[in-house]
Amino acid sequence: MKLNPERIIVNSHSALGDTMEYQPFFLMLRTMFPQAEIHCVCNQNTMLLAKLIPGRCDRYSPLWEECLGLKELNRDEFNRRFADCVKHGFSDGKSADLIILIDRRTELIKLALSTGCPHVVTFCYLAALYTPRLHFLPWIPRKKIHEIFHYQHLLKCINPQRYKECFAQLDLEQARPHFNDQENAEIYQPVVSDLMALGYDPKHQAADSGLIIINPLSGNSDRYGYNYKHEDYVRLGHELAQAFPQLFFVISYFGDQPFAHLPITAPNLKLWQNKGNLTHLLALISLCDLIIVPSTGPAHAADLMGKDVCEMMPDYDCPRWVANGMGQLASRQPKPSVGINQCRYQILLKDWKATDESYERHYQAFAQLCHDFIAQRTLKLIAARQQ
Repeated sequence: MKLNPERIIVNSHSALGDTMEYQPFFLMLRTMFPQAEIHCVCNQNTMLLAKLIPGRCDRYSPLWEECLGLKELNRDEFNRRFADCVKHGFSDGKSADLIILIDRRTELIKLALSTGCPHVVTFCYLAALYTPRLHFLPWIPRKKIHEIFHYQHLLKCINPQRYKECFAQLDLEQARPHFNDQENAEIYQPVVSDLMALGYDPKHQAADSGLIIINPLSGNSDRYGYNYKHEDYVRLGHELAQAFPQLFFVISYFGDQPFAHLPITAPNLKLWQNKGNLTHLLALISLCDLIIVPSTGPAHAADLMGKDVCEMMPDYDCPRWVANGMGQLASRQPKPSVGINQCRYQILLKDWKATDESYERHYQAFAQLCHDFIAQRTLKLIAARQQ
């Protein structure tokens, strides 16, 4: 293909981790087609990020939330509104000339084709699927490359030559959310105030010590059994806080979590309850030196923001979801446009917690991984910052 679209619909209805990996996609899409009008049909995650990284799309329509009833999507209403966005969601009154389905689902493909849009682009995980109006990516071995490249392939197939030219000059720093007093004070200041109330002042202590976040929450990891017990993250926090008294550790969470009621005895270990939303968690991550987390949204948020990560993940998620996608993407540029964060990870096999002994052995290995990373990487970065 060699398309030059003027009116683009992008469908983005994915979980937090995917949404973080989308951000270089949106930057690249705008760079490739600066004059195009882009209408994003999205969920709340994308809406929140759009406030932090403006200028990517011209319009956002959170259809998923608007059509969600009692925990169930009103599909007829969603389909009607999606079709209306395709036909009437642009300033010149014309219909979309390209639909990009970032999250590929059969019902979405059928819906997009039913709108009459001349070009629909999505993924293909089979070797050969093609119709004149439905363009699939060339087949890619999905489990062997990082997820961030799937979305880049999607753009590359739309206009390969333009993609090549733009990618070489792309400043990936623009894909990252940034926080400061001027631009995002309503988000940034409450988080800073929370940390100061806990005993850590980012403005004065950041140069002399470091902030490490431990975030135990993960819907998918918990659901599929690839996460440690939440109370073990409190145990890990105590162990690391005692080993590194010069650092400040925060266990972050939202809602009323049982582990939040466990006693915290180390003076440099505190609990931080997110009373805001996703953007407040991102503001906290922006202030940290390292985040310790299961393979989930906060890990990929840290990756997007250039922060170091220690994570554990199931074997089937590696190497697709290792939290170094931005670095891998930048390394393919003639001159990398962003610094490369580091990620250390533990791979958990299916039977990793078949016995109590196996569970404890894996926990101790992960605790040692985090300890070694702090000693060998984080402390050196802090020392360099002091000079």
